[in-house]
Amino acid sequence: MQPKKDQKIEIAHDILASEIYARLDQGAKMRLKINKFLLDRHEYYQNTGALLTKDDLEYIGPHTGKEAFGQDIETYIRKSKENIEEQIRKKRRRDVTIATILSTTTLAAVIALIFALAGISKLKKANLLIVDNYLQEIDSVYLYHLQYEAALNRIQLALTLRLKQDKIIRRLQEVAYFYNESGNSARAAAILQSFSDVLELPTVIDERDVDIIPVRSAIRAIDELHFEQLERQYFGELIEITGGEFLMGCRQSAGECPDSNALPAHKVEITAFRLGRTEVTNRQFALFEQHRSGSVKDLSPEWGLDGDNPVIGISWYDAARYTNWLNKHFQQDTVYVFEQQTDPENWKVRTREAVRGSFRLPTEAEWEFAARGGIRQENTIFSGSDIIDSVAWYQINTDVLGGRARSHPVGQLKPNTLGLYDMSGNAWEWCQDWFDAGYFDRAPEMNPLGPPAEQLMDRHKVLRGGCWFFPKEFCRLDDRSHNPPSFRKGTNFAGFRLAFK
Repeated sequence: MQPKKDQKIEIAHDILASEIYARLDQGAKMRLKINKFLLDRHEYYQNTGALLTKDDLEYIGPHTGKEAFGQDIETYIRKSKENIEEQIRKKRRRDVTIATILSTTTLAAVIALIFALAGISKLKKANLLIVDNYLQEIDSVYLYHLQYEAALNRIQLALTLRLKQDKIIRRLQEVAYFYNESGNSARAAAILQSFSDVLELPTVIDERDVDIIPVRSAIRAIDELHFEQLERQYFGELIEITGGEFLMGCRQSAGECPDSNALPAHKVEITAFRLGRTEVTNRQFALFEQHRSGSVKDLSPEWGLDGDNPVIGISWYDAARYTNWLNKHFQQDTVYVFEQQTDPENWKVRTREAVRGSFRLPTEAEWEFAARGGIRQENTIFSGSDIIDSVAWYQINTDVLGGRARSHPVGQLKPNTLGLYDMSGNAWEWCQDWFDAGYFDRAPEMNPLGPPAEQLMDRHKVLRGGCWFFPKEFCRLDDRSHNPPSFRKGTNFAGFRLAFK
């Protein structure tokens, strides 16, 4: 029971006193215990020269400075602390030496490191340390930042040490996977051939038939479970969205409606479709970019290219081209037909709305239906919560005002009830529809597709969800943003999410 604000509670003096005496008695017992511990350890030190360990110092830490242990004990504690500090300094110097040598690319440097460590450890331990450093560097520096040739160089060096081969080979599998799935099967096959002595592949690649399918089979044979993980990383996952009715637009009862273009709220029915669990990442888009231009360097925002961050700074045309490439990759019909280029940044694009069983961008209605939880219809301001910091990266929690803002890896915050991440914030998401501020007044009830472009003076495409750079108001479920389909250069705001129907 909690006391009310003005209620007084009286405690009997004998109850309060017994509690105080118990605590005093407990403190006295602890002091005696610490004193005995230090006397025993000091005696052991006099016989063996063994100083206190880091754990010992943490154990007595709360009592040092409060109690007088005597000059001999105080000197013993001081020497022990100085010894621990010196060990930390030596480790830091050793780590710097290792990192410096590992930053080179020569085998001679690796051998030099082995001999440098041989004096303080066994040769195998030294080799294991080198391999662990290589694995960490391959993962967190090269593969994560999509630097596949640099990763391959490190993999080659790591394999010379003949330790943890299975882990190193999985990294090699990823490099070969990237080149094959981005359309360079010849490069992938050459990598497999170069490392055939360690791969021991059951599948032999015929040099006369270097094609994506046989090379894919060979890559899968290296480690099938890891291959399936790579497929999820590089092609994402789709969530099944059950069809149903919902109220689309601004809901005044929920405290929304700052923008009139989200009015009126109106009933919409959506048939079943699938939607990406996350926004398309740099890692996923890099396959297409490598296929298109032979390089991924143009994807990089000013803070660097992080594989698990959403791809941003791309136009609606880029997103549509990606879906076309993906459909061709999986031998499906394409949805967008690029018919005419009016200038370098503007195209006439026809949407093949009758196509089924293919990837495309979500319609605006599909996007909002899924963001609100589908048939479950969460009555929240943002996708998954009324508390924006739990579900969205936006201007405040990315520290825009502090000058350190950037996008974040997808899937870090809480998903909505359908398991969709970052529907609010992180990257603005292109939708298939053209934008019209008055469209909700005349939108059809069943699967609305947006207005025809011919009816519009300013031809903009819909953007939904807000992004890492802008205030929380843009992350609301009812917010309708828009930009020209060529909107890209000089910005790091717009990305997209795949739909499949």
